[in-house]
Amino acid sequence: MNYNLDKGDTVLHLSVHSFTPILDGVPRTADIGFLYDPGRSREKEFCRKWRSGLAAGDENWRLRSNYPYRGIIPTGESVTDLSPLCGKNSLRSTILASSWK
Repeated sequence: MNYNLDKGDTVLHLSVHSFTPILDGVPRTADIGFLYDPGRSREKEFCRKWRSGLAAGDENWRLRSNYPYRGIIPTGESVTDLSPLCGKNSLRSTILASSWK
């Protein structure tokens, strides 16, 4: 991956996680959440397109952006900045999914 970043190529780093549909007795309001740094236009656009594609496939899915967590942390850093492989041409997004219905 570093080789591609050094060449100036765009690299997509994608992580997929699950989350519990109920946390501390409170139901979550999404089946799938997309996490990204809203200050990074390429991440935001990638997640918007991905979300639109999934919505077209199943209108019953509850899809949310930056839920159940935000794409940035309280210190102002992007969650994507926490990776040692993050470079100017990297595009990092995370999808979180609850238990399927």
